[in-house]
Amino acid sequence: MRIPLNKEHDIVKKKLKVPPTYMIPVFIGIGYANPKEVQLEQYSPDIEKQIRFGRWK
Repeated sequence: MRIPLNKEHDIVKKKLKVPPTYMIPVFIGIGYANPKEVQLEQYSPDIEKQIRFGRWK
């Protein structure tokens, strides 16, 4: 799933011949990932530092 922004949104609308009054809120990709694509390292947050109960930072 991908949220199109600015120029990308307009380019896709033009290619797909979407009426000008319509907006595309999200793209859903269908197919297979490129096996040669670089995999990004996943970030594992420290939940204890991000969740606060009854107090501000």
